[in-house]
Amino acid sequence: MSVERLTTGGPWESLYGYARAVKAGPWIVTAGCTATVQGDVRCVGDPAGQTKEAFRIALDAIVDAGASVGDVVRTRMYITDPMHADAVGRAHGELFGVVKPAATVVVTRLLHPEQLVQVEVEAYHPEEPTAPERAGWRDSAGLSADDPGNDGLSAPGDLLLEGLL
Repeated sequence: MSVERLTTGGPWESLYGYARAVKAGPWIVTAGCTATVQGDVRCVGDPAGQTKEAFRIALDAIVDAGASVGDVVRTRMYITDPMHADAVGRAHGELFGVVKPAATVVVTRLLHPEQLVQVEVEAYHPEEPTAPERAGWRDSAGLSADDPGNDGLSAPGDLLLEGLL
């Protein structure tokens, strides 16, 4: 099985010796992602906004590895305050409600006091999805796997990613 490490060039990746995502065969896992971009925490004080931003960063890595949101099988959300669980859970539902991955929420401290949420994503992406794996999905053109006009080039979950990325 081949292993590919995907980096974004972020300063912490080289300093701390990690990759944003690792693809091992059909599996893709991300490192912890927060709503921090170039050292700036985005959506300060907004747990739902930070959740969406952190998942956007994680899903960018999933897409860079050749998969889509439809391939996500597990998510983990680390939150700093149990009072944020509902806002974070609802944001997760907006992004993954159709996909329904296994999900875990843990209350913990994070490295920066303005960071309210950190997420991890795991995806399973076999090289060639079968028709049953694609059944029920509509791509960004609105075509389902069974529509005669579908060229099969769009991946499951494109519609969800369109509004996120």
